[in-house]
Amino acid sequence: MTTREKLAEELENALGEELVSIAEYGPSTSEDGQVPSLLVVVKAVSSDNLALMRKPIENAQKADPVGIMTLTENELKRSADVFPIKFRAISQNGRTLHGKNLISDMEIVDSHLRLRCEQELKNLSLRLRQKYLQGARTAKQKISLLISVSNTFRQNLAVLAELKEGKTNASGEELTNIAEGWELDLSPLDKATKLLADKKPDDSEAESTYHEFRGMVDHAADIADKL
Repeated sequence: MTTREKLAEELENALGEELVSIAEYGPSTSEDGQVPSLLVVVKAVSSDNLALMRKPIENAQKADPVGIMTLTENELKRSADVFPIKFRAISQNGRTLHGKNLISDMEIVDSHLRLRCEQELKNLSLRLRQKYLQGARTAKQKISLLISVSNTFRQNLAVLAELKEGKTNASGEELTNIAEGWELDLSPLDKATKLLADKKPDDSEAESTYHEFRGMVDHAADIADKL
């Protein structure tokens, strides 16, 4: 039993009838800044219920990082327009562990997905510009920043593939092929990964990869804007 599964069981025992549902989502182990997570749906986000949840979560965190999102059933139904990309990922790849299976009934509207995708890509574009001017000075800093945002970019690229091409749950290879059809070069993703493995990455190569990555994000944002 994983730390996440054990925590879900302990939360079910602690909350009793106050629990509506628990679903797991995200990676099975911590990777690239993402952690295994639980969606915990309770009857009420009361001080009593939060207090019941706190100790099991604290104990679990001592073993492994676990992300927790706590909502009521009504909040879950009314939040898909605010977090369409996150809820889309939970609906497609999550698994109900206890209680009602709510994630299969999530309704994600394409217009909300498109808008959120455009917002995230443009935010990422602005962040890369700001960090270059005010933060990322060394080659290591530049490459570490690119790696930290790669998963967000890939997630939004998958949303674009679904909206523009009707391709759901595209594999990495499929995304590369789809992007080629949009004249979107994804090679900066691989370049950044290779440079990260270098103990002392080349300054000029890190610089050029950073700007290629920025250009890739800008291009993707433009595609989302024109959908």
